[in-house]
Amino acid sequence: MLYINNYFIENQIIANKLSRPALQPYLKVSYSQLYEDIIIESLILSICKNHNLDINNFSYIDIGANHSISTNNTYLFYERYNMDGILVDANPLLCDELSSFRSRDHVINAIVSDSNEKESIFYISDKHEISSLSKDFIISWNNGMAKVLKEIIVPNFKINDILAMSNKKLAILSIDVEGLDKEILSDIDFSKYRPMVIVIEPSDFFIKDNTNNIIDIMNNNNYTLISITDVNLIFKTNII
Repeated sequence: MLYINNYFIENQIIANKLSRPALQPYLKVSYSQLYEDIIIESLILSICKNHNLDINNFSYIDIGANHSISTNNTYLFYERYNMDGILVDANPLLCDELSSFRSRDHVINAIVSDSNEKESIFYISDKHEISSLSKDFIISWNNGMAKVLKEIIVPNFKINDILAMSNKKLAILSIDVEGLDKEILSDIDFSKYRPMVIVIEPSDFFIKDNTNNIIDIMNNNNYTLISITDVNLIFKTNII
């Protein structure tokens, strides 16, 4: 394992002329945008401990998987716990890399939405992480810092169809589809599918009060908000 000194601590020690610790603290490995995978790992390990479950027997589904590693909420579990799961992304170029690098995962090049249409238009951004079903989302992101490169037609799936493809109990459902996350969440049949942890991006800058709307949906389906980062909400099921 690569050990990297915690430079936040190091900088404070130097700036304030403090004594050095006897035991050097290191930065913890994370691949998510804001340590969401570390939070999720802690939650899942605690659930497994309380209920005598083996984390290695679980799986994940990543809707809007994007990059194989960077800002990815499931790669830590692929790498550390030998998990596998389903990765869905609408960008065919990203799917090619996902299929190649994460060969144990089932990669699906598609949109997930609440629409009943078989195909949908998807807008590719110059910043892949911001590509979306919504052109307005791309244009409004970070005060116009992204632009639409092209539009493509890709297959459209309903979330329950994707959930039905998993042959293991789900530890993680990660939803990051840039502006239409709440609609996917509202479409889930929670009586049939109950991931341990759900991480979702509310995009409040684009949809006013979306965080509160998502919290209401999750509370009504017996999930509790456990953590808020600058970009994501993390929920834990109340029913195992």
